[in-house]
Amino acid sequence: MDFENNFLDKEKKNENIENSHYFNNTAELDKIRKEVTGNFKENQNFKNSENSQNSKKNGSIRLTLDEFTIKNIKTIVSITKFLSVIGIFIGILQLFTFLIGIFTIFISLKFLNFSSALDDAIKMEDENKLKISFKELAKGLKFYIISLIVIFIFIFLLVAISASLYHTSGYYYN
Repeated sequence: MDFENNFLDKEKKNENIENSHYFNNTAELDKIRKEVTGNFKENQNFKNSENSQNSKKNGSIRLTLDEFTIKNIKTIVSITKFLSVIGIFIGILQLFTFLIGIFTIFISLKFLNFSSALDDAIKMEDENKLKISFKELAKGLKFYIISLIVIFIFIFLLVAISASLYHTSGYYYN
């Protein structure tokens, strides 16, 4: 029994010595903590820079939208849908007078697809829908540029034809 008590006393002394050694070296512990947190921060910075480098390689962007931006996007969606429907009607009316109405209808349909896909992307928080919406917007803008070029060429031809008719009619009748 005496042997057991001596053994337990020695164990307690050893534990106290070890604990006092650990607790007395708080400066070392703080130094170790700083090194670990410093390395952690460096690793985080490395990971962040690695992610940004990967996104630069992929050409992708991480996007976080606040409520105000979402509200603005919803406004854009509703206005674009309204203008697209009106554009379809205007395109139908233009078909009766000029063939330019075909471009107007295509543009309006692309903008309508854009606004629908953008609305779905916001509601479902779907990245692919967002990509589709911008793809539709790009197609609509391309059609818009083509239609402007065709309209300017058409107007130029009308002015040239009317000027030549005016000039020739005056020449023969005077």
